[in-house]
Amino acid sequence: MTDMLNDRYVLGDQIGAGGMAVVHLAWDRQEKRDVAIKILRSEFNEDVEFVRRFNLEAQAASKMSHENIVGIYGVGQDGDTRYIVMEYVNGRTLKEVIRQAGRIKPERAVQITLKILAAVDCAHKNHVIHRDIKPHNILVDVKGNIKVADFGIARATNASTHTYNESGNVLGSVHYFSPEQASGQTADEKSDLYSVGVVLYEMVTGEVPFDGENSVAVALKHVHELPMSARSKEPAVSRGLDQVIMKALNKDAAYRYQTAAQMALDLKRSIRMPKGGFVDREEMPRRKLRERVRDSYQNRTSLRHLRIALIVLLCIFLLAGGLYGANRLYRYLFLRQKMPTLVLLDVEEAVSRLDELQLPYTLSERHDETVRFGSILEQRPAPDSPVWKGDRVSLVVSAGVEKLIMPKLLDLPRTEAVKLLEENHLVLGDVNLDIADAKPGTVIAQIPPVNEWVQPGDRVDLVISGESAYVPDLANYTTEEAEGLLIAEGFTLGQVGETYDAEAEPGLIVSQSRQPGTRALMGEAIDVTVCVQPPTLCRACTTVVVQVPAKGVEAVCTLVESTGEREVYRQILEEGRQEIYLELDSLESGVHAVRLYLDGVQVDEKEIDFIEDDM
Repeated sequence: MTDMLNDRYVLGDQIGAGGMAVVHLAWDRQEKRDVAIKILRSEFNEDVEFVRRFNLEAQAASKMSHENIVGIYGVGQDGDTRYIVMEYVNGRTLKEVIRQAGRIKPERAVQITLKILAAVDCAHKNHVIHRDIKPHNILVDVKGNIKVADFGIARATNASTHTYNESGNVLGSVHYFSPEQASGQTADEKSDLYSVGVVLYEMVTGEVPFDGENSVAVALKHVHELPMSARSKEPAVSRGLDQVIMKALNKDAAYRYQTAAQMALDLKRSIRMPKGGFVDREEMPRRKLRERVRDSYQNRTSLRHLRIALIVLLCIFLLAGGLYGANRLYRYLFLRQKMPTLVLLDVEEAVSRLDELQLPYTLSERHDETVRFGSILEQRPAPDSPVWKGDRVSLVVSAGVEKLIMPKLLDLPRTEAVKLLEENHLVLGDVNLDIADAKPGTVIAQIPPVNEWVQPGDRVDLVISGESAYVPDLANYTTEEAEGLLIAEGFTLGQVGETYDAEAEPGLIVSQSRQPGTRALMGEAIDVTVCVQPPTLCRACTTVVVQVPAKGVEAVCTLVESTGEREVYRQILEEGRQEIYLELDSLESGVHAVRLYLDGVQVDEKEIDFIEDDM
């Protein structure tokens, strides 16, 4: 296969593969951007069914534009190579995230599922059923954004949506099948919601609800067995969230959520109402109700009864139409009311007030840094506007400060790690060097760790692998020789201390701050201690006579040397004549002055001669 498609797309490394196609990272020379190129495998180029499915994926995904759906830029053919040009998502699949984490915290799993449901809702509104929702087809980029991909077996809702293709091969992934897909029946929107339920179940428990030795065994479990409660496997799952999951996994599609919006609403309620009790459970599935009506009509043997029934239905229809019209008129004339102010109220309080006014509502979310989580950001109609019972109110709820998933910086060079932090609006914190087996200059530790929730502006501390070397033995070298040795090994000479050692030769190093033979970071300063000659002391003795005028006077004697004046005696004396005997030593020979102070006032000064001590 060529490294260039249509003289525009430069193919790079393979970043994904499936049964039908492989995916390459590529460079779009025209748009100057990275893209993902999905290329149909060469063995399927002559297979009409696979080519049709490949083209259908591009047609299905290109009809949708949503932040949580991988964008399709185009489809093309270069010789025998058929390809789809897609948005490149720099990240991992949700399956990889689950495998690495083991399981995902329920709060984070709910937020991810809400984004998946937003993508599914967009697809359904465009009359497209995905039919292969699974963690492998859900991408998590480095900023924590969720993207649903792979519409390779999607179908329009007005087309055939059976689980098996014309060759009898199973389409989709059996662990995430709905019961109707597993039994070869028609799949619809509710089938996708069942698969979303399986994905949510796997995120919070770390396991799929059904597993087996082969695909047939798993498919049969989807059809005939009830899944274990997610809460029984993971106690951190709230009762409310468990009820949402169990409803999504109902065997009968009529008992499941009918739309992605309904499931999303209950997921949001599970956060506010963890004890549950809000999940709606229909008493009669619509499919069974239709079967009863059909059976009832089949049991009618009299055409006369049927005509009577039709007449009655017509009368009821006319009566209902009249009542509806009268109700609309009455509502318009007499039920007008003023729209309350709901902004900044807690969502539960706002919904309660709307229920009291008999106003239905729709909820959506948006991140905001100023309004606390769960409070109303916006409302339509505006406060004080005229509304009537039954009018729908649109509420935007604060989702709090937007959170990001901490990207993986480990093993990256420092420059690339800093660039990735900037792209995620994170701030570089403390950077420390440490000794490690990793390549010098690469990240070996990060705080916060990978996959933790962070917010834009958060500080990230890094530990970088530094270049290291073995510390040389500096004993019995002069400081000049030691400095040369250190520089040759990549170190510097630090502080030089002095000590007296009778067994060492003066002027040579006797100890060092780093043990010889140990590894240290290159550039580190190594402190040393040098042996010196002991000082020669000069001694003198003298007696200072003083007449103390009163009891309790403080006497202080000082010695004046070339380096300054230092105290050599301090005492509180009794009244009368006192003699102060001083034995003094100095590093300087010759004549030095001794001064006497009484209560801080100099009263005497005498000179004495210091001579070297022969001892």
